[in-house]
Amino acid sequence: MPSEHSAHFCARAGHPLAGHGTVRVEDIFAHPFVSPSRIPPRILDPMLAAHRAGATARKNALPFPSIQCNGLAPVKRIVASSDAISASILSCVAAELKLGQLVLLGTAPWLHLHYGIVSLKGRPWTQAAEKFLEYVLHAERSAAAEEEHLLEQYRPGARKRVAGGRRASRMK
Repeated sequence: MPSEHSAHFCARAGHPLAGHGTVRVEDIFAHPFVSPSRIPPRILDPMLAAHRAGATARKNALPFPSIQCNGLAPVKRIVASSDAISASILSCVAAELKLGQLVLLGTAPWLHLHYGIVSLKGRPWTQAAEKFLEYVLHAERSAAAEEEHLLEQYRPGARKRVAGGRRASRMK
């Protein structure tokens, strides 16, 4: 049951890069990057390459990541109150997107998370394990549907609904 969820770069509403449509990864790394704990090598390697490419063009490299936190809550607080940028799957920043505190700047093909369930080969699953798998698959389908809906509303350049059902331009 492998699964993939795209992650997206996000920043505070009113950030200098907000409202410019999809932003280049090199431009993102011109700002401090806040990371929750450890970044997997599959994602870290292209991030470091983009960071180096942008730093060479700018001649002023920021450390990467600029700030590293042990949880997502401090990452979101830092991003919401500064020009720092982070990356997250949409379900983790849904409340902040809906409140207009954070905006999406874009994504990259390598910026996604994988997960799955591992079992011992040749060993039968218990009833409890099978029931747990049902719950996980249901949660996965719900998360995928929520992410599609959030991306439709909050992707860079998207228009979102405001009170009364009218459509309005995203903040610029």
